[in-house]
Amino acid sequence: MNSKRLQLAAGFLICAMTLLTASTAKATAYVTNGSGGNWNVGATWTPTGIPGSADSVTINAADTVTVPSGYAAQCTTINFTTTSFSSLASINFADATSSLTASGAVTIQQQGTGGGINQINVGAGTFSAASVAMSATTSGTRLSQILISTGIVNISGTITSGGTSSRIIFSGAGTLNTGCASFMSGTAGTFTAFTGSTVNFNAAGAQSIAPFAYIFENVTLSGSGIKTLTNAPINGILSME
Repeated sequence: MNSKRLQLAAGFLICAMTLLTASTAKATAYVTNGSGGNWNVGATWTPTGIPGSADSVTINAADTVTVPSGYAAQCTTINFTTTSFSSLASINFADATSSLTASGAVTIQQQGTGGGINQINVGAGTFSAASVAMSATTSGTRLSQILISTGIVNISGTITSGGTSSRIIFSGAGTLNTGCASFMSGTAGTFTAFTGSTVNFNAAGAQSIAPFAYIFENVTLSGSGIKTLTNAPINGILSME
């Protein structure tokens, strides 16, 4: 009997220690290593390892990170650096089976000088985030941008822009689902629709469809609350659901 009690006590102690270790595990701040690589390869990052749902990610200038086919990448926040560089820093999605979920804010900074571009190239993949802030202003060559072909982008919160060099560009019939109160607010950015592309305003609350004169292809109004269309030409279908 005493032996069984000791075994039970030991089992409870091991479980308690496991739960304590899990609850006190520290999040890691991962930074690209200067040459980029696949998201799911430890050598792509400093410190060596693969970012998880509790970790933050920083993309350095000139680094390209690819979310490979069939992989579901996760992190909390994503930040692009403002290093002065005439280069491309990018997160690329390999294909329609690639996905990336950031549970927090995504900040696509403007590079300091030169003709640098910071971007998330969703392509045919799926990208989700709590919010997106693009800080590029009016330089014309220093760009903060999100590129979408036939993929899906889900932004539950705000989408802000710093000027015309902050851009969301469709090149295919993709979909942007957004819960932002005011679309690409801040300073007027650049929004480029494509035949068959759709922006779905799906917040459970009031939304301003376009505080600036953005031209849309298809627009869907879903969720709830008042949706206000201001300066929002729609070339395709306006759907109210």
